[in-house]
Amino acid sequence: MPPRGSQRRSLHDFQQLAGWVIWALNVCPLLWPGLSAVYDKTRGKIRSNGKISISKAAVRDLSWFAAHLKRSDGVQLLEELDWDPCDAEVTVFCDASLLGLGFFFDGCSMAFQARPPSAALQNSLALEALCVCWALHEVERLLMPVFKMVVIWTDSLDTVDIFSSLSAKPLYNEILKSAVDVLIRTNLKLHVCHIEGRKNIVTDALSRYLNDTAHKACPGLYIDDSQAPPSLHWPTAAPPKRRLRSARRVVPHNVHIIPPSSG
Repeated sequence: MPPRGSQRRSLHDFQQLAGWVIWALNVCPLLWPGLSAVYDKTRGKIRSNGKISISKAAVRDLSWFAAHLKRSDGVQLLEELDWDPCDAEVTVFCDASLLGLGFFFDGCSMAFQARPPSAALQNSLALEALCVCWALHEVERLLMPVFKMVVIWTDSLDTVDIFSSLSAKPLYNEILKSAVDVLIRTNLKLHVCHIEGRKNIVTDALSRYLNDTAHKACPGLYIDDSQAPPSLHWPTAAPPKRRLRSARRVVPHNVHIIPPSSG
């Protein structure tokens, strides 16, 4: 074992920790984002006794996981995970561009619009995911506890992938954790679905601050630009040059998870 206070652990230690976390995820499946940094640190590693540094991101993710797990009652009802988006009580359409974020509530002609946070500029996937997260926060602020089932439409397949798998690269994981915080706090049920960009007319216009176009597409639309997306801890890594798919929950073939012992 490494000396007390060491900031490095073996690959075996990371795998064993991941095994314990996955065991707990059987009853707390919303907490998958807690493994993002661990997967990122161990990806591609094969030497069991090879030392890996403990990153600040891993500490944040695992602390977040532990805090939620401690408060959990350990009961997971399967029927709560499987519902038809057609049964949604709230429908939201989202879009983002390098100029802004926009979303609106279908059926009530209320829209929200904001400039991108400076830390997320030039990263289109981060902005798309942040817009979905922001919409979820506004659902909590405005519509809880009246409605429980929410469907959010986005024209970003990568964003759908992130929220469907509950897994993301560390660069986007803070967004995902913020959304999960809302789901756990409110017991909201969420589906994030894909819509073709050409059909996402109103929010495309909102995200580009083409408000005249948005009003033409949705007469009577009220646009609130006084709210801001949730404030998050943004990693300092440089934004990717292209969109990146999220880190799937499936463990890579070269990463061996050590399950907890029965004893």
